[in-house]
Amino acid sequence: MQAYFNELMICGVPLALYLIGSVPFGLLLTRAAGLGDIRTIGSGNIGATNVLRTGNKRIALLTLLFDFMKGFVPVYVLTETKILFDVMMPFHPIDKDFFGMWAGPYSTHLSFYVVVITYGAAIPVLLGHMFPIWLRFRGGKGVATLFGCAFAMNWLAGLCFAAGWLVMFALTRISSLGAVVGMPVGLLLFRVISDSYYGTLLLALPVMMMVAKHLPNIRRLLMGTEPAFGKKPLPPVAAATTTD
Repeated sequence: MQAYFNELMICGVPLALYLIGSVPFGLLLTRAAGLGDIRTIGSGNIGATNVLRTGNKRIALLTLLFDFMKGFVPVYVLTETKILFDVMMPFHPIDKDFFGMWAGPYSTHLSFYVVVITYGAAIPVLLGHMFPIWLRFRGGKGVATLFGCAFAMNWLAGLCFAAGWLVMFALTRISSLGAVVGMPVGLLLFRVISDSYYGTLLLALPVMMMVAKHLPNIRRLLMGTEPAFGKKPLPPVAAATTTD
């Protein structure tokens, strides 16, 4: 019976994380505010940046907040309640020091499995945000959600990501450049400051997922056509356009 419960938990928790990540707050909030279908406005993205193009700053801020929280809350709850720790690691002691900023990968009290569960929890959440079943798997690019996941995993990682994004955005005023350049730089900064080898390695996959979703933006950046923040919005796009 216990073995069946363990298997159910191992399969059910990632599915629950995916479903939480798949909630399209940008689309729901803009429709509730009477702003129409955000996928037909501006770039067609459902993220806060495109919601801001509607002219409604409050709804854009709420979209940013909810996308952040759907990454932060489930990952934080999962790691703090240790739901999967007892299932996957019955013979590995849990060291609370792992959640401190200086917990290193070679600590005698730190289990590799703890790191895998903590940092790996971001993957199903991001998959849900990027490929939501409700929108025919056309979801967002995951920047705000990745911020939330990072802060839940390790507050230092979240600060490094935020610093990388903010510096790049301040220099260029291009949001996508802050994501595809600033956040990978933030990951490297986290590796240098924390000396967390496994944490950095497992965070690299969500970062690469986020960068991969920005391929259209990268093409526009290379062509010099990616709009800077505050510039004239892009013309409306079809609802089938890939969203953010």
